[in-house]
Amino acid sequence: PAGFNKVKSISAGTSHIIAINESGEVKLWGYAMENQKDIPSGIGKVVDVSSGFDHSLALTEGRKVIAW
Repeated sequence: PAGFNKVKSISAGTSHIIAINESGEVKLWGYAMENQKDIPSGIGKVVDVSSGFDHSLALTEGRKVIAW
């Protein structure tokens, strides 16, 4: 996405993409039938991201994995 720079990690699902930049900002884009692009509120600071067929994952600073 425009203005989203210094990408640290990026992962592609079937029809969506999730990325995190060096500042810890998470962005999702693409087509998401299963709400993969709706980042859960209150997940804390994210340090890594991943995605799969119809899901997204975030690893928090506290080493907790959040899946949606």
